[in-house]
Amino acid sequence: MNPHCYSLRRLSPYQGVLQVVEWDMARAVSLDGVHWRVQVQQQRQEKGFAHFMPASTSLRYVVFGLWSAADGWVRVPVHPLAQWEVLQEKAEALLAVLPECSQPLPFPLEDIYEFWLLDGDTAQPLALLDSAHSHVNSDDLSCAHLEWQPAAQSDLSFHSAQFEAPNHHGRVPQYHRHVLADQVHKKAGRPFPAQWFKRQTDGSGVGLQGKHISAQVQQRTLPAEDFPELMVAGEGFSSAAQGLMQDYYDWQSALLLLLPHLSDKTRTRLETWACQHQAQAVYRWHKLYPTVLNRPLLNKALVEAVMRQAHEADGV
Repeated sequence: MNPHCYSLRRLSPYQGVLQVVEWDMARAVSLDGVHWRVQVQQQRQEKGFAHFMPASTSLRYVVFGLWSAADGWVRVPVHPLAQWEVLQEKAEALLAVLPECSQPLPFPLEDIYEFWLLDGDTAQPLALLDSAHSHVNSDDLSCAHLEWQPAAQSDLSFHSAQFEAPNHHGRVPQYHRHVLADQVHKKAGRPFPAQWFKRQTDGSGVGLQGKHISAQVQQRTLPAEDFPELMVAGEGFSSAAQGLMQDYYDWQSALLLLLPHLSDKTRTRLETWACQHQAQAVYRWHKLYPTVLNRPLLNKALVEAVMRQAHEADGV
């Protein structure tokens, strides 16, 4: 048996691409390809409710330790009732193969099921809400979350040049991320229509179940070009809203460069912006970039990031 190495996008909101190494009943996950969180499957007893719901067991992953090539293995505390010896055995088996498996990176994406918010007028994919691993049974895909999130709830750092004051829309105080989400939701219309697609190797998508969609759009097949390249459509809005969306792409550029299927034109634009304005973020994520088109520019950004870190360490 060989380790299974793959990656998954962190949605929603989009927060990067998670690298995963699975071995038997253990896995290691990493967001940056350097620091790995080792998790081991453990049986969990589910309490029943009198005679109506008998007790049952389920498997779940528990964090057992942290590993990096530089710092080695550090075990974290586990529940005192956990089967420590079994967890240790599974973790050690994974650690034996992890150093070799953690290169080269990134691993291929395997979240081939995609849940899209749809344009209310055209029923075309508008914004990616969620994704699921290829091993998931398509009948079990959830249609619960229908609102697109441009950033984590605690992240209020997105500021667009479309507005004169940070976090204001006209005279009304409003975070720019909320203005952007409102534009996308307005285009979708209420109730929000959404649909699962199974993406094929050629980029096309086969329609599956959804929410608030007509029977005509189920089981349809859409070509690759119908799916927004950057996971949310940038066209079809007002000129101001399109400018807002372009600012959002720029703000996400260092993370968007983690996506493997970008056109050269898009990747060049994102590389240029990220290297010139987000050197620290580029330094953090560059090991997971599937390709780099402008290596000298990237190296310049990496040098800038290292110098900034040195200055901060010296208190400059």
